Amino acid sequence: MLTAPTRLVTNGDMAGDITSSVQQLDNAFGYSVQAVYTGSSIAGVISLEASVNHRQDDQGNVSVAGDWVAVLNSAQTLSAAGSYIWNIADSMYPYFRVKYAHHADDSGVLNVWSFVRGF
Repeated sequence: MLTAPTRLVTNGDMAGDITSSVQQLDNAFGYSVQAVYTGSSIAGVISLEASVNHRQDDQGNVSVAGDWVAVLNSAQTLSAAGSYIWNIADSMYPYFRVKYAHHADDSGVLNVWSFVRGF
């Protein structure tokens, strides 16, 4: 299985907290996430969250909201416009999402894509 990039956040307003859509990891042995952020004042924290007990169908309809936990060492404090990429191998959780916690003076735009590789 090799999937095309999936857009998780489109033009997110960084003046507030942002939670991406959920990405399912069926039969995946790894994934990458690219965040691109623009703006003149950015100081928030972006990170990955994972869930084992979240459930949703292929159309994104959630049957169990589940509990979300920060992926160890994924948090990045942003200090200016730019981009960041995570490469995650051997993930054993079935779902992940991206979380942005804004700083009081943040203004900017966030876009996030993911790419899942598996069999």
